[in-house]
Amino acid sequence: MPRAVVGRYRIARYRAASRNNVDVATDDARTWLARTPDTFRVVPAHRGPVPVGVEVVDDLAPVAPTLPDVDAVVWARVARRRFGTIVEEPLVDPVGVVATGEAIAEIGRSDGDVVAVFDGLWAAGRRLGLVPVPGRATRPVRRDPIARPSVVVCSLVPMHDVGGGSRGARLAVEFLRRGHHVTFVAAHGAMGTDLGLRFVHPDLDQRYLWDFEPSELVARARDPAMVLVEAPVSEFAAVAGKLRSAGYPVVYDVIDRWADPSLGWDWYDASVEEALVASADAVVASAPDLLPNPSAVLVPNAVDDAAFGGADADLPSDLPASEGPLIGYHGSLYGPWFDWEALRRVAEAFPDGAVVVIGDVPPDVPRLPGNVHLLGPRPQPELPAYLRRFAVGLVPFVVSEVSHAVSPLKVYEYLASGVPVAAPPLRALEGIAGVHVADDLVDAVRAALVGPPVDREQALREHSWTDRCRTILGLAGRDLDPAVERPVAVPIRPAIHWPPSERLGGGRR
Repeated sequence: MPRAVVGRYRIARYRAASRNNVDVATDDARTWLARTPDTFRVVPAHRGPVPVGVEVVDDLAPVAPTLPDVDAVVWARVARRRFGTIVEEPLVDPVGVVATGEAIAEIGRSDGDVVAVFDGLWAAGRRLGLVPVPGRATRPVRRDPIARPSVVVCSLVPMHDVGGGSRGARLAVEFLRRGHHVTFVAAHGAMGTDLGLRFVHPDLDQRYLWDFEPSELVARARDPAMVLVEAPVSEFAAVAGKLRSAGYPVVYDVIDRWADPSLGWDWYDASVEEALVASADAVVASAPDLLPNPSAVLVPNAVDDAAFGGADADLPSDLPASEGPLIGYHGSLYGPWFDWEALRRVAEAFPDGAVVVIGDVPPDVPRLPGNVHLLGPRPQPELPAYLRRFAVGLVPFVVSEVSHAVSPLKVYEYLASGVPVAAPPLRALEGIAGVHVADDLVDAVRAALVGPPVDREQALREHSWTDRCRTILGLAGRDLDPAVERPVAVPIRPAIHWPPSERLGGGRR
């Protein structure tokens, strides 16, 4: 992960880069402790036979007594490798997997492919025991065929980052629900706090860019449907080129003004983006200001109707009580575009109300009034319970060329929760019913409080990911299946970060 990313997002001890919890049974404790993240714990090696293939058992204790409380045990040839530029994780070449029936059933893998089963357990955030075995580790190759139409999503961050609410993650979920296979390729590890949320579906493969081999996918896929590139990373451009030559149409999705240093950091190269725009079979953009040419198609962000269209959930226990309106915000709090001063003015203008802020809290938050409540981040499935209690949803952004080019996901989620929106006059928000804009955010809040109620059903109809996916697939010459075949499971399994004194263990926690 680039150090510029770490500096921007202030990842405490790089915790967010870790994908799940691993106990390693080995005598090589010193190396493992020094070169793996703090989700790895080392326990004494267990001497026993090495299984080959996949075995399902009711009880793992007799199989690996030194690895308590795990969902699966993986015997593998293992080598050290770099994980980005900061965290090291092993290259795991699985030989055998012994897992509980519940863990296998969740990932939907019953074919006995040991590499596919390991990939599924790892991506699902299952607690794993890893037993290194002798031999030279090589990159494991998936050979299980992909029968469904194959969609590849190339994103800067993994699906589970930012609570699972990113544009790429939501599009991937909708493609999966509508009968496609999705290979989700992330350029970096997670940038926000790891909330333990994972996406699980039998037709979902999750990869990191440094682990993804296009030729392997081409050999597996029977029906190449589309590559969706969401960031102009040079390696993504190379991947898109290889897959296009194998029959995948390429759609470049412009989601940010990457040329701005606060977004493109030190990796952005204008020539790469220009080449993507020129070579893609179609170009879409999330905001009008991002459309690179007259042939590009506007595809704004949207809302997950499955999450936000359901019944009311219980009142979250950490929502503050107040005599006045409950005014809220959820989303990123980092970057020069977040207007802390506007947030302060809103809190002072409604002293009897409460201002709730949901998101990763940076260490340098300015002094705020006492009625501002910083709740921290929440997984996307938990957001509807909070948002539906808001009287007004905020978009406290500094007006700039960067913010004009943003299609705030939160706007559509507020509206689908029946909540009016208060925002500065951003061009991307022009003409959206239920959005109240003013130069002073306080005036926008006042207008939202006295304005007409928001029609939730209309918002869900007009701003659905289903329609956005249909548009994007249509540009690639494909249709979106109208039937929902199988929903995506979203378990929440918080990562365990072991303190240094407990990383060398052997008993139960």
